[in-house]
Amino acid sequence: MAVEKDSPTWRAVKAHCEAGIEAARVQLETQGAIEAAQYQRGRIKALREILALADTRPPIESSTRLY
Repeated sequence: MAVEKDSPTWRAVKAHCEAGIEAARVQLETQGAIEAAQYQRGRIKALREILALADTRPPIESSTRLY
């Protein structure tokens, strides 16, 4: 999947994910329950995976032509 990093849509998604990561990080630091901490860690991981979509490049496909 190719992501256009300069598109307004991607900038909005990126801003939303970064805000979500920061909010989850704050909650992670203030909550003491293990279950809540695991939930916040999972949320941060999921948001980072979304942000990583901009770094992945589609594979280059080569084709062998037989003449």
